[in-house]
Amino acid sequence: MKIVGNKNKIKVNKTLIIAIASAIAVIAIIVGLVIGLSGNKTPEATTTTTKKGSPISSISIEKLPKTEYYIGEEFDKTGFVLKITRKDGTTELIDANDPELKFSKLDSSLANESIEMRVEYKGFIAKFNVSVSRAPVVVEGTVTGISITSTPKSFYYVGDEFDPSGIIIAVTVAEKSEPYYINGNCPEVEVSGFDSSVANDELPITVSYKGFTASYNVAIKDASFGEYVILSLTVVTKPKTTYYIGQEFDKKGMRIQVNTDKQATTFFVEADDEKLTISGFDSSVAVENQRVTVTYEGVSTWFTVTIKEVPKPTPTLVSIEVVDLIDSYSVERWNKNGLNLYGAYLKLTYSDGTVKGSYEETPLLWSYISPLSKVESAGTTEITVSYVESGVRVSATVTITITE
Repeated sequence: MKIVGNKNKIKVNKTLIIAIASAIAVIAIIVGLVIGLSGNKTPEATTTTTKKGSPISSISIEKLPKTEYYIGEEFDKTGFVLKITRKDGTTELIDANDPELKFSKLDSSLANESIEMRVEYKGFIAKFNVSVSRAPVVVEGTVTGISITSTPKSFYYVGDEFDPSGIIIAVTVAEKSEPYYINGNCPEVEVSGFDSSVANDELPITVSYKGFTASYNVAIKDASFGEYVILSLTVVTKPKTTYYIGQEFDKKGMRIQVNTDKQATTFFVEADDEKLTISGFDSSVAVENQRVTVTYEGVSTWFTVTIKEVPKPTPTLVSIEVVDLIDSYSVERWNKNGLNLYGAYLKLTYSDGTVKGSYEETPLLWSYISPLSKVESAGTTEITVSYVESGVRVSATVTITITE
């Protein structure tokens, strides 16, 4: 019984173990399936939503970049700020480095007081103006004096501010024959005397530079003054601009456009207008780019002329000499062969004293010699040699000796 009992016990335990193992296997399978399914499932995508701004309604310039340039300088966008306004009323600022900003190209090859620049951003355009001027002149040397060569604006209304930009002064220095020309905007130029508080037909304006002064008059008119105001002059047709030392100025053919504050009253004046005056012309010495000032009713402009040295007259041929010509022959030799020109040449003398000539340069040619005749006996005979240069004919006589 004990043994059977033990066998039964073992049998029962074995059955239990099998049952438990089966249950564990089933659970493992289920867990495996769950894990497998879980591992093969694609995770749900994460969606990031970028909120777009409201559409742009307009753009405007919040901060300008550099607006004053000298001739030859390139555009500098540094500091530029653009303001974006959207339809929902929100705004934002864009700086100059934004890649979507597109600036128009600056042409700085010529002076220009107002050049329109355009900046584009996503189809919207904003505009601003810049100016191009000549680089300031650096005066070197000991200043000996100044003079005013151009005063475009000489008319103001009561209450106007003074505009020095049109003033050009000539500065002479001891170390240089030609003057320097500088603009009234130069920091070292001081202008005094302007007072537009009351009307004044002849208000003196003093221009000072390094202790030297020059002056001119402006008119201050009441706002009710109805006539046109001359703003500037333009030389539309220049007169003669090249002269020799000692020649007088020739204004023939000059035509000036008078620019006023009313476009309809802009007009032209000719060289013979009695109100037109010329100054600054000096033909005593040779000089390039001498400024000649043209003034009409107190308003001035200028153009340049060149003074040249008087050209020396072209030297003319005054005499010739026959050199190294064989001048002795026997009667037989002369009648048979005539002259022997080998080695002979012309020596040419000119009106300025210069002399030239050599066998290589001016050989004696048969075309220079008069017709020859035969001789019957010994003696002498003369031949004429003629040479023509620049229309001038010069002749020489050569005596030939004939021997037996």
